[in-house]
Amino acid sequence: MGLPIDAMEVDVDVVLGTRQIRIGEFIRLKRGAAIILDPIQHDLVDIRANGRLIARGAVVVKGDTVAITVTDRLKGDRAP
Repeated sequence: MGLPIDAMEVDVDVVLGTRQIRIGEFIRLKRGAAIILDPIQHDLVDIRANGRLIARGAVVVKGDTVAITVTDRLKGDRAP
């Protein structure tokens, strides 16, 4: 008998943004380096489960904490 559905693990990725940089710049990155992304607070981000887009959310910054508020759950043919 397998695990109940609510006990299964899922990989969740929140895609805040992307940035193209040259390979030389990438190689020179040091620990703690910042890569500036386009989205800012309240911009929508993609939320993926096991690589599949399942929802969109908004970035919320409160002090030193960054969180995501789910704004739209995608269903059926809306999710690629």
